[in-house]
Amino acid sequence: MKSYDTIKELSNKLTECIDSDIKLRLEKYMNMIHSQISNDFKTIFGRELKLNGFHIYVADDTYRQSATGIILNETISDHQDLTIRVECLIDHGRIWLSIKEKSKNPDLKEIIDRIETNYNSEGLAEMKLIYKKATTQK
Repeated sequence: MKSYDTIKELSNKLTECIDSDIKLRLEKYMNMIHSQISNDFKTIFGRELKLNGFHIYVADDTYRQSATGIILNETISDHQDLTIRVECLIDHGRIWLSIKEKSKNPDLKEIIDRIETNYNSEGLAEMKLIYKKATTQK
């Protein structure tokens, strides 16, 4: 999955940076990060994501023991009523999905169910786990 390769590559590039530089670099790479996640999401679910907003965490004591992270608020390109939260822990190589706002559209039920059935105890589903399950079921 290219999105995991992208965040690993970014993590390696950011190890020598100071906090303010990290945030600027992540902002610079945001379109690439979103694009890779959207492509992987399309591989898994057959739908593209549209970025509606994001937040970057760098050295923030209130966020996951000060990990470097990005929260992306995404919708399905042709269905704005389903909001998916994508959380990337850059320095830990994790990408989690969660449903932030459910759609009543029956066409999206499978996406919602596949994400929610893979939730961990925090209500987050590791994207590569969903991918592995999807590729082994074919």
